[in-house]
Amino acid sequence: MDEDATQVMNMVENYADTGKQLEDVADSLCKLALDNFIFGMEAANLCSKMANLEIEQVKFRYSILKSLQAQFVNRETLKKDNTNSWLGLVTFLVELFSVMRTQNGEILKALVKPVFVCLTELLGNSTEDEVEHCIHELKRRGRFLQEQDGCNMDKVILCLRERLVDPETSTYVRCLLLEVFEMSAKGWALDDDTKAFYKDIITRY
Repeated sequence: MDEDATQVMNMVENYADTGKQLEDVADSLCKLALDNFIFGMEAANLCSKMANLEIEQVKFRYSILKSLQAQFVNRETLKKDNTNSWLGLVTFLVELFSVMRTQNGEILKALVKPVFVCLTELLGNSTEDEVEHCIHELKRRGRFLQEQDGCNMDKVILCLRERLVDPETSTYVRCLLLEVFEMSAKGWALDDDTKAFYKDIITRY
C-alpha cells in the first residue's frame, strides 16, 4: 500500500501543476470512492498520504473535505437515486475519519458530525442493505469511533437497539445487530467461541 500510495502521490504531483488541478484530483478520488465503497477504504488511505500536499496555497486536505461536504449535504439525493453511492459515502467518511489527521496529528473534527449522522441514518428508516452496511462499518471501526466520541457512539448504539427490537426487522438482520450490540458491550472484542456462535447462526439465514 505504501508503494502504491507513493506512486499515486508522484502521479498527482506530476499532473497537478495548479491548485485547481489538485482540487480536481480530490473531486475525482471522492467520486471513485462513492462509485465503489470497497475502493473507498483505499481512497481514504491515499488521501491520508496526500493530506499535507499543497499547490498554489491549495491544500489537498481542505479540498477532499470540501468534496466530502458537498456529497454529505447531497446525501438525500444519493439515497433516492443511487444507494451504492450513498453507502460509498458512508464508508469513505468513516475510513477518512479513521486514518487522516491534521498537520498536528489530530483527528479531523469536521468529520465527527457527518460520520455519526450517516451511521444513525443507516439504522433508521432504512433498508436491510443499509443496516447491514452500517454493521460492517461498526465491526471495522466501532472501537475507534467509541474512543473518539463516546456520547455520539451511545446514540448510534441506541438506534441499533431500537432497530433490533423493531418487529419489522428480519431474523437475519436481528442476528447481525445482536452481534454488534454484544461487541459494543464487551469493548468491541468478542472471543473466538462467541464469534463462531454468531457465524453459525448468521449462516443459517
